[in-house]
Amino acid sequence: MQYIIIGIVIVLILMGIKIISPRHASVVLRLGKTNRILREGLNFTIPFLEWTKAQSLALMNLDVAVDGITEDNVKTTVWLNVIFRVKDDDQSIIDSVFKITDPIKTIRAMVEEQLRAKIYTFKHDEIFGKRNEIGDEVKEILSAKLMEFGMALDSVQVKDIQLDHTVMEAMNNVVAAQKNKSASITEAEGRKQWD
Repeated sequence: MQYIIIGIVIVLILMGIKIISPRHASVVLRLGKTNRILREGLNFTIPFLEWTKAQSLALMNLDVAVDGITEDNVKTTVWLNVIFRVKDDDQSIIDSVFKITDPIKTIRAMVEEQLRAKIYTFKHDEIFGKRNEIGDEVKEILSAKLMEFGMALDSVQVKDIQLDHTVMEAMNNVVAAQKNKSASITEAEGRKQWD
């Protein structure tokens, strides 16, 4: 009988061991209520009374492509790269686990909403020069929103901007025509000097 009790105690101790890897944390729930945060390394919980919910504290990377319409009605696609992380304090870790169920989906939806509204404020021929303005505005709004969920925004980068294929082709034709015209003028002036 004594060996059975010792065996049960050993099993309970082993069940209570939690090893947390670097750049991770776990929220301990005791009977459904938040109790404490476990940090990296060896930790112990009370089996059957305490459960854990893990959270990564590493930087997370999210690519978002957003289709929008410019002020002059041109379909435009903007690709953003959003880098964010859970803040490394107890309350932020708790908020990131319980205030938001799917951070990727939520961030994607917030970025899409902000970006569509921002794209509409530009004309198609000026949007390429507004990369920093677009990134900065999305970053400012998204940063404030993520703080509510215990997260911090590291950066927002505009990776690419593409206009509708037919508009791009037309813009390229205009540039090519201007270069041809400039070359013809230069050639004519050169002939004039030799005559």
